[in-house]
Amino acid sequence: MRKKYIFQLVALFMFSGLSGSLSAQMKIGYVDLETVILSLPEMQQANEQINELSAKLARNLEVKTNYLNARYQEYGEKVKAGAAEDERAFFVKELDRLQHEIQTTRTKMEESLLKKDRELKEPILLKLEKAIKKVAEQNGYTYILNSTPGGFSFLIDGPEENNLNKALLKEMGVQID
Repeated sequence: MRKKYIFQLVALFMFSGLSGSLSAQMKIGYVDLETVILSLPEMQQANEQINELSAKLARNLEVKTNYLNARYQEYGEKVKAGAAEDERAFFVKELDRLQHEIQTTRTKMEESLLKKDRELKEPILLKLEKAIKKVAEQNGYTYILNSTPGGFSFLIDGPEENNLNKALLKEMGVQID
């Protein structure tokens, strides 16, 4: 019994010494990535371009949708007036074609927006990744965690001196008030 107690005591001291040396080698910093990303002027410009493209594509889709609605209304009037079967069949075929065209346009619109978003933001995110690595290296951090509140965060709390938001923004060339 006494041997077991001594063994546990020795193991406890060894573990505490080991964890002390591990923590001496490890330095953890954190950034609020959402705040940093939204503070980048180039990200704001990219978002503006995406919004402009989205509005332009939405106007094109709206024109097609309005035309479809007008054709539906015309079809309804023809049916009420007693249009012949072949004329109704023609309208139904055209309405189906227009609906398909609108769906295809909507899909292409979404794909186009995603492609443009990726095209504009990928270089910014790569630049951000390099800046994070540089700030970590310059300040001796082993790990940099995300501290975005309410979002996808890996950090609940940490000392303010390990908050690297300002250092990261400075590295990215953003003027800090």
